[in-house]
Amino acid sequence: LLMCHLLGATIHFNSGNEYYEIEESILNISDQLAESGGLPYPIPIGGASTIGVGAYELAAHEIEDQFAAIDNLAMDWIVVADGSGGTHAGLLLGLGASNTRVLGVDVGTRPDLDEAVPELVKSTAEFLCVANNMGRVFVDHDHVGPGYGRASDQTISALRTAAQSEGLILDPVYTAKALDALRTHAADGRINGRVVFLHTGGTPALFTHEHEGLLREEADTN
Repeated sequence: LLMCHLLGATIHFNSGNEYYEIEESILNISDQLAESGGLPYPIPIGGASTIGVGAYELAAHEIEDQFAAIDNLAMDWIVVADGSGGTHAGLLLGLGASNTRVLGVDVGTRPDLDEAVPELVKSTAEFLCVANNMGRVFVDHDHVGPGYGRASDQTISALRTAAQSEGLILDPVYTAKALDALRTHAADGRINGRVVFLHTGGTPALFTHEHEGLLREEADTN
């Protein structure tokens, strides 16, 4: 909220906290603004729209090109945090019929990722007029922890390991859960070969009172 206040945004608080309740509120407020003469642009949670998914369709091609430039290598897996499903869907659409698989790690944002991701791929392919050669949808639901925005001990461990061993700053809401899942899948052999871990941001979540407290508590016990 600090950035919203700083930028002078008008903030509307929603009484419900379920995914589709919030989505409905976004559309209702957009309609109200339009009726009063405004030109609103409603953005779904996480930017999981055809425009947002299309951006990651382009990102998939860019990642492939960068990998191919390294002695013509190919990826086996991309691992990414899965919130509203847009990033996962865009990567699947961009990779098409390639042999690269995408593991989306559910962070607890929406209840229907397994259905939402392929639907986002389909609608975006139609919007962009490109072929839909989507591969299998892999979603890990085992690393949500206590829920969206809440970190388990394993999440904090992954976050701390990345920082101390690689200088890689993750966040406790999205990317640390994705890395926690990657560690699990690599350890039990479900993921191997050449793996790209896609860091999608979220660092400001580190500085909330809740997560700062968790990190300090763990540091005090070590």
